[in-house]
Amino acid sequence: MEPEIDTYADESVGWPSYVDFLSTFSFVLFIFIGSLLFLMYGQLGDRIFAAKVKHYIETLKGQGIEVSVEGRKIKFDLRREVDFANNSAALEERHKRYLRRVGQALPKGLQTAGNCKVVVVGKADASKFKDDPFGNWSLSAKRALNVLQFLYDCPDCGYGPEMRKYLVLLGEGDVESRKPGVDDRRVDLEIDCTQEVARR
Repeated sequence: MEPEIDTYADESVGWPSYVDFLSTFSFVLFIFIGSLLFLMYGQLGDRIFAAKVKHYIETLKGQGIEVSVEGRKIKFDLRREVDFANNSAALEERHKRYLRRVGQALPKGLQTAGNCKVVVVGKADASKFKDDPFGNWSLSAKRALNVLQFLYDCPDCGYGPEMRKYLVLLGEGDVESRKPGVDDRRVDLEIDCTQEVARR
């Protein structure tokens, strides 16, 4: 009986060399450390921003204006003061009174936070429009547009036409809505410092 011949004996196994291993390890380590630094820088930037606007936020809260900081955004919660009737985008006189107070606070917010955008975010509840799949988006955009136009032309908000370049409109429709209800028939306002406004 002849001995079995090992057909694999002469094959050279392609194991990575020590240099290949070190290069791959260094590359993966570089990516890991870079990602970690990026995340830490983001969190550090958020903390620095929160500290920078802390006094401004406290002042607004002292004036009865609901406001908070999320990341690098100053968010004005208008839901209790600027709520809309079902299928309506009309601003009432009480809405305008509150928006005037918020508008008067915007120049100081931009001065404190930096070269940021003022984003007007329109929302709608989940009640569907018959034969109009875009009805909620249209309604939310109309609500945001009415608030933006008020801030754009506000005669006694304490700022002039220079404010106009900061205003941005966003209609979210019922994206955040969980169920039909007044909570989502509203507009939010944000001083958004995640991207700087182009200087004109």
